[in-house]
Amino acid sequence: MGLFKKARRGRGRSTYVIDDVGVTRLMPGGKAEKVRWDDLREVAIVTTDGGPWRDDVLWVLEGDDGGCVVGSEAEGAAGLLPRLQQLPGFDNKAVIAAMGSADNARFVCWKRPDAVVNRTDGDDGR
Repeated sequence: MGLFKKARRGRGRSTYVIDDVGVTRLMPGGKAEKVRWDDLREVAIVTTDGGPWRDDVLWVLEGDDGGCVVGSEAEGAAGLLPRLQQLPGFDNKAVIAAMGSADNARFVCWKRPDAVVNRTDGDDGR
C-alpha cells in the first residue's frame, strides 16, 4: 500500500451501503444521506479538475425525497455502477465521457421519464 493510500485511510470518510432498497451514505459524525431506487429521478456524474490528489468523480443521485452523492473512490461504492446500469435507458456513453473528463463538468446518465429535475444552472428548459 502506497503512502498516499495510507494517509487517506486515516481520515474520517463516508461509507456507503448499496442494496435492494437504495443507496445510503453514512458520514462521520452520524449524519446520513439516502435515496431509494423507487424514488430515483436522475443520475449524474460530476467531474472536477481537482484530481489526482482527491476524488474528482462524483455520482449524484437525486430522488423525490432526498439524494446522495457518492465519490467514485469511496468505500462501498464499487457496486454502484453495475446497479445503475440496470436502470432502463441508462447512458453508458455519458459514463465513458465523464471518466475521460479532467474538467469541471456534469454528465447526465439517466433520468426517470416523468421526472421534473430542479435546475440550478439557470436553464429553465426553454
